[in-house]
Amino acid sequence: MSNLLDYLQNVNQSWQKMPFNEVDALILAQAAYLAYRPLLKNHYHQFKDLKNQTALIRKAVSTTWYPEENQKLITALAQNQRFSEIQWSDFWEINDHNTQQQFSAITFKLPNNCYYLSFGGTDGTFLGIKEDLNMSFQKIVPSQRSGLKYFNRISQKYSGEFYLGGHSKGGNVAIYSLLHASLADQVRIKKVFNFDGPGFGNDEKSLSYNQIKNKVNKFVPQSSVVGRLLESRHDFMVVKSSGRGFHQHDLFTWQVENHHLVTLPETDAFSNYISQTTSEVVAEIDDENKEYYLDSLYDLFTATDIASVTDLKKNWLPNLIELLKVIKDSDPQLRKSWLTTTKDMVIISFKSTKILFKKNKYRGP
Repeated sequence: MSNLLDYLQNVNQSWQKMPFNEVDALILAQAAYLAYRPLLKNHYHQFKDLKNQTALIRKAVSTTWYPEENQKLITALAQNQRFSEIQWSDFWEINDHNTQQQFSAITFKLPNNCYYLSFGGTDGTFLGIKEDLNMSFQKIVPSQRSGLKYFNRISQKYSGEFYLGGHSKGGNVAIYSLLHASLADQVRIKKVFNFDGPGFGNDEKSLSYNQIKNKVNKFVPQSSVVGRLLESRHDFMVVKSSGRGFHQHDLFTWQVENHHLVTLPETDAFSNYISQTTSEVVAEIDDENKEYYLDSLYDLFTATDIASVTDLKKNWLPNLIELLKVIKDSDPQLRKSWLTTTKDMVIISFKSTKILFKKNKYRGP
């Protein structure tokens, strides 16, 4: 089965012969993860500028979740007739520990006076992960405000129409920008693509959301975890993935046929179980305790030299010892809060697991 890299290998049609489609949107959502500062520093503004620039491409993908796959992606984009002349501009990036915000966005210029605003997802730092977790108790997180601000700025700068999109948190930010844009600007937005990004809880049942839902295209893999968080609606499309469990969040595992994503009728038992369990945890633990629990865990990691998931994996045993030492030296009341909240989450998870196995539907992701 093919994926987005195979699509780039096989598809070279011009935009006139084959209009913008969901696989194009998927590719440009993945491209938002690049480090664009070194590219702009070298005055590169198109994918074709990166042809044969192996060292620079490696630098641009070095901080992404999957550097090898992203290197193949950018190399293919530089050589592909359909994408090579796409220009990028208006790169914006925010990493603010005070507001707990990790945000990035880039604008791709498409033919016919049309633009794709691609919002970056979580970058693997604990700062980015913390902002994602804040969605469980904050009605609005800083990246959502920044996304709307970014769209407003771009819509004033350029005439024409827009696509908005992103992967993970980026997909959520894209929908938030549509939802809160002015009515005049909402008309200029053709479609919004949310690739396995979280929902908005009960806000998705509001009248304002219903008014824009026809422009929203949400896709999740069959074992989706992230895309089912805070998801009160079920009008998303399920994509077949070659990955297992949480690895299906990786867009390189999503299956492509011609110029469409391969879809399935519904999510699997693993995704439904995680969605149910997470919803119960969010509902049963009050916002104040969630905030205190998550803030203290974030403080735990920031008290060490471990800044990202990658750092945690490197020398995992010394890092684990360092974390345990910080926990041991922490305030007794704080340790008690961690123990209580963690116990609550384990109990809820255990109850959900019993229900899942009792129904005899779970066979593993």
